[in-house]
Amino acid sequence: MNLPPVAPTAPVATILVVDDEERNVKLLEVLLQAEGYATVSALNGREALAAAVSACPDLILLDIMMPDMDGFETVAQLKADPRTRQVPVIMVTALDDRDTKQRALLAGAEEFLSKPITRTGAWRATAGAGGHRLHCGRQGAGPVDGG
Repeated sequence: MNLPPVAPTAPVATILVVDDEERNVKLLEVLLQAEGYATVSALNGREALAAAVSACPDLILLDIMMPDMDGFETVAQLKADPRTRQVPVIMVTALDDRDTKQRALLAGAEEFLSKPITRTGAWRATAGAGGHRLHCGRQGAGPVDGG
């Protein structure tokens, strides 16, 4: 029996999830993978900087409150590095005050996702992942199912 050729699927957008709480990382990974995204994770700012270079993600979800290197410092370093400055960063935070948001925007974040994280919130925050950025020599394509 001859089967018709299968069209290649579009590349999956890769999202780097950064949080010092492993359960938060796992929750986001489950939500994102269910939507067709590939995920890479880091448990602190230093790991995030290395993963952003090696994995070349289409989007970074970055917790603000982490020990050693917080999200503000991490996003500032990501945006200062020519290899990672094009990658959009969404700050994930339980903080909901204006000063925190302003500080994150000044450091280079593009958007915010408030904790507790819901499936709808994760979907809204990542809906455009990979569809509009060129970096690392490739263009992201969004989730596998195209939406």
